[in-house]
Amino acid sequence: MQVQVFSLERLREFVESQRCSWCGGRLKMKYYDHPNGVETEVGKVWVYGECQKCGYQWALWKLLRRKSRSVT
Repeated sequence: MQVQVFSLERLREFVESQRCSWCGGRLKMKYYDHPNGVETEVGKVWVYGECQKCGYQWALWKLLRRKSRSVT
């Protein structure tokens, strides 16, 4: 089974293009090593966006789910 490796730069572009659903603030991407995270060029990491206004932390999976719902 081939594992898909994601670029941190592409992930950053996606996360930082999103807005906080609670306050509308801008998100800044952050990540840390995590065994159940996404595979990147630096290993498996948990990716999230932190709102610069209210501090809420949006997990990548929440941002992706929110985006897929807005398309349908």
